Amino acid sequence: MIASRHGGFLASRIARLCEQYLNAYNNIANWDIATNGELRALRTLLAQLGGDVIDVGANEGQWAREVIPFLNGRRIFSFEPIPAIFAQLQRNLAGLPQAIPVNLGLGSRAQELEFNFSPAVSTISSAYPLIYDEPGGETVKCRVVTGDEFVEGNDIERISVLKIDVEGMEADCLAGFERTFARGAVAAVQFEHGPSHVHSGHTLKHFIDWFGQRDFRVFAVFPNALRPVEYDLHRETYAGQNFFALHGDHGGLAGL
Repeated sequence: MIASRHGGFLASRIARLCEQYLNAYNNIANWDIATNGELRALRTLLAQLGGDVIDVGANEGQWAREVIPFLNGRRIFSFEPIPAIFAQLQRNLAGLPQAIPVNLGLGSRAQELEFNFSPAVSTISSAYPLIYDEPGGETVKCRVVTGDEFVEGNDIERISVLKIDVEGMEADCLAGFERTFARGAVAAVQFEHGPSHVHSGHTLKHFIDWFGQRDFRVFAVFPNALRPVEYDLHRETYAGQNFFALHGDHGGLAGL
């Protein structure tokens, strides 16, 4: 009966309202760090976990500036490969001694890689196609290294939070940290799964399996809690959501 009314005004309006309700209920596509639960989770985790913070896909330093008050003297390495965006990152983090801007990308191997970049929307740079068809898009070659190479070359003993927001390149970035994960040096990973992964082909299940093989459990971010993800194939979506992966030793922090 409902399907027979597909396209009708009232049925379409109800469907849109239902979609909006479910997106809000599941905290989908809410990127406001102050309200979506992300900042709360970071404050909780950084109070309990030791080690430096790695910010991959730092953009102009928005995330780094939110996190710095919780570092308690620890370092935050903020990676941004696009030169024009990196210049703004440097300006925004100037005068903050614990913040270290790094003009590199992190990937599965060291290389020169061509990135797609939109001056109008700096947050969507990627080696994959841009998720929005922005006019005036450019390509720029950037240097990429592995996380293992950087960690081992900069005396980073432990990583409290590895934040990865690289528009579909998350799996490539994680692959470059294989040795660091293998020695148990990463406590928590924050990552997004959303529209950019349509281009990369990485499902949410890919990340849940990858982390599970390394004794991490994936949690979805909600305003008042981190909730364990019980994967359901029928609810696989690319709408956009924030997640934390916590190592087995630290899974209990999700409930704080």
